[in-house]
Amino acid sequence: MSELRPDVVINRALLVNPALDSGAIAVRGIVFHVFAESGDHDVTILRDGLLTGRFTVTVQAEGATPQVNLDLAGLEVDTGRSGEITGPFAIREGGVMGFAAGQGIGRYAVVIDHTAGGGSRTVLDSRGQLPAGDLFAVTLINPGTYRATNLASQARRDHGFDPAEAHILAGQSIVLLAEAPARFLVEPVTPPHAP
Repeated sequence: MSELRPDVVINRALLVNPALDSGAIAVRGIVFHVFAESGDHDVTILRDGLLTGRFTVTVQAEGATPQVNLDLAGLEVDTGRSGEITGPFAIREGGVMGFAAGQGIGRYAVVIDHTAGGGSRTVLDSRGQLPAGDLFAVTLINPGTYRATNLASQARRDHGFDPAEAHILAGQSIVLLAEAPARFLVEPVTPPHAP
């Protein structure tokens, strides 16, 4: 016998099958940025185009963790009125920071500026392209056929990707590596209509 429980919450975003875009981080998609240069990096988080938070990542040659994963939806709770997120982050040079949305229907963007020598240079603006070396991981829940496209070069999973085809089970993830600047889109392919 089944029973409805009032304390159970269903994340409907998991049950629909929208396209997953590295330029609009949503539930089931993660952008991994590689911090290749030592120094301070100012990170700005946007949700649906609006400022959600800011923080600094200090990249060190040694003595720091190799990876930090952030739930962008959870960061909103830790953000004060100023938009500053509490707590410093330190990552080892060559380390990665994963940006994911753990819940909700918002779409996030990440902008990272390397601040060195009194200047500032944008090293990632996920609304455009991921730099070479960054990764986009997606978890595919629903069975079906999906197409991965690099919008920067228009390369599709069946042309321009290696391997050209992947067979996975529902709930497994695929990881796309940006070998050159890339913006990845993973979308379900509509099955052909039967006559």
